[in-house]
Amino acid sequence: MDEYPNPKFKIGKVVWFILEDIALGSFTVCHIKIESIHIHNISIEYEGIADYASDWPSPHTVFEENMFESSEALLEYMDGYMQDVDNKCRIKDKESDDEAEV
Repeated sequence: MDEYPNPKFKIGKVVWFILEDIALGSFTVCHIKIESIHIHNISIEYEGIADYASDWPSPHTVFEENMFESSEALLEYMDGYMQDVDNKCRIKDKESDDEAEV
């Protein structure tokens, strides 16, 4: 018997999520009020109203791996993301410095 994952979030809950722009290497922080949950094999998809508290809420779908249970969890992710970017920048700078010395 196949086992399906259990959703972390419940219908009616408002949670944070990120929209990542891979081309720009950036992301946008948003929130969504969950209206329905769909399980597809091993992924969980939530549908709801994004930017629920804003003047322009809109329907949106988010995968669970892009969602955060609390603002603290989101800030922890952002801190790790920024540290990763800092490290990559240092590596690129060192490579550029090494090439300039040759």
